[in-house]
Amino acid sequence: MNINQLDQNQDVEESQSKDDTAGELQKLLIVKSGENERLAVPLNNIIRIERVPVDNVRSVGSQMTYEFMGKSIALFRVDEVADISKATIEGQCFVVIFEALNRHLGLLVKEVIDSVEVVVEFDETTHKQPGIFGSAYINDHLTLLVDLFGIVEVKKPQWVHKAGINVSKKEEKHTILVVDDSKFFVKQISGFLEESGYQTLKAMDGVEALEVLRGGDQISLVLTDIEMPVMDGWQLVQEIRRDQALKELPVIAVTSVAGDYAREKGMNLGINEYLIKLDKEEILQNLKRHLYDRASV
Repeated sequence: MNINQLDQNQDVEESQSKDDTAGELQKLLIVKSGENERLAVPLNNIIRIERVPVDNVRSVGSQMTYEFMGKSIALFRVDEVADISKATIEGQCFVVIFEALNRHLGLLVKEVIDSVEVVVEFDETTHKQPGIFGSAYINDHLTLLVDLFGIVEVKKPQWVHKAGINVSKKEEKHTILVVDDSKFFVKQISGFLEESGYQTLKAMDGVEALEVLRGGDQISLVLTDIEMPVMDGWQLVQEIRRDQALKELPVIAVTSVAGDYAREKGMNLGINEYLIKLDKEEILQNLKRHLYDRASV
């Protein structure tokens, strides 16, 4: 998909394919907000892209809004929280729509350049800051990876507090096993879990996950991808449910394998939650529900 294929009001199709060799294939939407930086947004976070006249963007005080599906949704810009060049948005602009905290939200950008599938390792140090996960050279251009949920947390902390996803001090002892063949996503998920107070362990496939689970560590819950080499998520959950010592362990799938059949298969195998998108808030809400709410019943 290139920029010429991005029609006005175009839906973004979720891809069910994955690079089985490197596990680091990133599917990204490349955009610009200001004059200088190129920004990348993970495609699996995006619901829709709309090209609109800038006059369709409304402001009430400092909050920008846009009408989507008959409702007013909040809009954000990366430069509102990150140290990048000021947005230069005029004439036509793009609204990148995503979901967080059980609501539709939008990222306002000047230009959509392209969508790419590239094998890339992100530098998570040099340019990391609020609203930016890290950076990488993509097609010879320095590109900053946008942290959509980090932007929302900075701009709307009251929403996060109201959603009740923060972990209290007394609940910090839980250890979560994160299983994914992509080092990038393992780091991304583990990072926000640790920021929320959890401890994490990591595995790159089902076989390694079982070794960790049987290694003596007290693990409270497993977060796993489905499509992985050696042993996939389907096989992993089957092995967990067969093991007398592990069979009650909560398992949450975070995957791009969509569809009613896949979800039903997962639930029949014993997956407790089947999440389609990498939504930080949804993951944290489900963790809290399975770890704390269930324990209080």
